[in-house]
Amino acid sequence: MRKGGGGIGMIVLLVAVLIVLLLVARAWSNMAPEALQVTQPGSDFSTDDFVDDEADYNSPGHLPNLQEMNQRTSQHEEDVRKAMEQTN
Repeated sequence: MRKGGGGIGMIVLLVAVLIVLLLVARAWSNMAPEALQVTQPGSDFSTDDFVDDEADYNSPGHLPNLQEMNQRTSQHEEDVRKAMEQTN
């Protein structure tokens, strides 16, 4: 009986680790712009820099940046406050 691991098993393990690392790197490169914006909200970075200017921004595929979401939330808060005042 042989003691210890075989060379083939170690190669298969290294190939599996390499594949996982490549998948993680690809996922990270796809998420990097949004992650950078979240970690540095005051920066001038915007995901709209990577979006076609002639695209329809009202389509379901458009994701607003953090400043745009903050503006929409503030507007919604103001609308709700006005509606509450009208009901009282």
